[in-house]
Amino acid sequence: MYEKRFFNYMRMSTNTFNLLLDAIKLKITRTEVMFSTATIGRWSRGIKLDAAANGGRWSLAAKCVGAIAMAI
Repeated sequence: MYEKRFFNYMRMSTNTFNLLLDAIKLKITRTEVMFSTATIGRWSRGIKLDAAANGGRWSLAAKCVGAIAMAI
């Protein structure tokens, strides 16, 4: 319920929302995380798709995914 309200508020694509949740879960549960090229590729494809759907601009969710990925 809470996630649904957050989803509607942010107006983000389902793909980017799932990427954001993945990034948060990894950040919370991480001990030593090695990202595979497949994971990084999936994240970058999701951000590009979201930006394309958003008129070429990164949504706030995509920016959050990028920031969390860089911080991990």
